[in-house]
Amino acid sequence: MAAPTPGPKDDLGKRRERTYGYLRLWGIETDLTLLPIVRAPLVPPTSASVCGRAAASALVALKGQGLSQLEVFAFADAYGVWPSLSADEDDFVLDDAPSSTQLVMFAWRFEQAFVFEWALGLVRHLRFPDAAVDTGRVMEHLMQRVLTISPDQRPLLRTAKELADSADVAFALQAIASAGQPPPLGMLRSVAEERSAAFAWLLTPGSAIATPTSA
Repeated sequence: MAAPTPGPKDDLGKRRERTYGYLRLWGIETDLTLLPIVRAPLVPPTSASVCGRAAASALVALKGQGLSQLEVFAFADAYGVWPSLSADEDDFVLDDAPSSTQLVMFAWRFEQAFVFEWALGLVRHLRFPDAAVDTGRVMEHLMQRVLTISPDQRPLLRTAKELADSADVAFALQAIASAGQPPPLGMLRSVAEERSAAFAWLLTPGSAIATPTSA
């Protein structure tokens, strides 16, 4: 897929206003000029690589929640997850005695798997990050729509515009969650952070986050 042509500077302003509108719907008031925003060109990853990241994120989250080492290896072998693991995930999977801190940290990766499933069109909306995802639903989508069907039947990726628009909102919510003590409206900082991390991967190194001075 060819990368979209970068839009004019005023397009970034319109997108900031759109993100600001979403925040106001949730009752969040903030300075419009401080909102981070994705700057084109955006080069989306392949659908196959996103499927792989969804599986890898779910696998390490399962281990974080108590899946045995034998079961983790069996899952990775059965569904070819090994190539999709990041370096830190690979270390965690191979560690037969991870710390309690690591277990908790990786258990949150279900939130990243949820974003990847949304990017594949398996989830309609990314709801406000005030609750953890339903891990059973995440695994159901993964098993039925990604891992147990042929590659040519796997879902297609959403458009670059959809990815960028939702990334804008995710980055804004993560920034607000990190700044608030506690985060507003019951927002869970870990959920916001994991979603932001998933979108950071989806945007690829070819994209950047525009600050108020660079927009």
